[in-house]
Amino acid sequence: MSPFTKKDFDEFQETESRWFWQVGMRPNDRYVHALNFSLYVGGPDVIGAQNLGALCIWGGTLPSERLLFILKTYQPTVIWTSPSYAWQLGEKALKAGIDPKKDLNIKKIIVAGELGGSIDATRKAIEDLWGAEVYDFYGLSDIFGACAAQCEYHDGLHIAENHILVETVDIHTGEVLKPGEVGELVFTTLRKHARPLIRFKTGDIGRIDTTKCKCGRTHGRISILGRKDDMFIVSAVNVFPSDIEAVIREQSGITGEYLIRIFEKDFTAKHAVEIEKNADNPKDDDTVAAEISAALKARIGVKPAKVVVHPDGGLDTRSEHKSRRVIDERNIDYNI
Repeated sequence: MSPFTKKDFDEFQETESRWFWQVGMRPNDRYVHALNFSLYVGGPDVIGAQNLGALCIWGGTLPSERLLFILKTYQPTVIWTSPSYAWQLGEKALKAGIDPKKDLNIKKIIVAGELGGSIDATRKAIEDLWGAEVYDFYGLSDIFGACAAQCEYHDGLHIAENHILVETVDIHTGEVLKPGEVGELVFTTLRKHARPLIRFKTGDIGRIDTTKCKCGRTHGRISILGRKDDMFIVSAVNVFPSDIEAVIREQSGITGEYLIRIFEKDFTAKHAVEIEKNADNPKDDDTVAAEISAALKARIGVKPAKVVVHPDGGLDTRSEHKSRRVIDERNIDYNI
């Protein structure tokens, strides 16, 4: 976690208020903060909404049944959670006989902690489920939880450039790259008093866009493609879990849940993708697996060694915080 002076913390929440306003939150909104309050940099951000003037419900990581009770009883208009949980909560609402579009009043969903909010297919799936607009926020526990946020055009996340300098560097050489080139994002704090950082390597792979946004804001925008430590190479192709998620969330007849297993066979990295089939899907498992494999091959350039099809609920990936999507089963010897 990052230490803060009082001044650091106040500026952190002032920036968060700015992001809330950017996505359309106003003092007449009712806001549910459904993030972990325990040692999580997004936890205190409810204060930013309070400072803006919104009515705030400090939800935390409540059981889904209790959170749905709050959403139905108090009819809040804005909620913040993780992308995977926003999807799962909507599914659980439907199974409980609650239609998120008709029975609830959520107009805006803020997501963070995972890449889903910046993956068009995932964002659209959540928006279609809830009838609400989804906005992606980005923070780092090493700096603060208000580093960047999307606007209404969803074309990257605007950077808090009055607080941090963002650069991209080559992941192998450390050479600073030009705007638009893909590399590792490194952050330098500009105003932080407690533990300032210079060119802190975030581990996130992405690019910077310094052109003026359609919304009129001139702050640079970052687009994140994945985590450096989650990327794996198959047949000389760099594969990010976000690439696979984008394909899975576009397919019909499956729940949208997935798990990636990376393993080694014949001294070569391979990967398997596990999915869930909807209960009302009439296709057999082999047909579903073949369709998913072909879609992944078309989008990414390599197909998985196998696609495993589970029934609805068969994957243990649902979480009320961040979902685990990648299991690396390789025995890698780093003592070379």
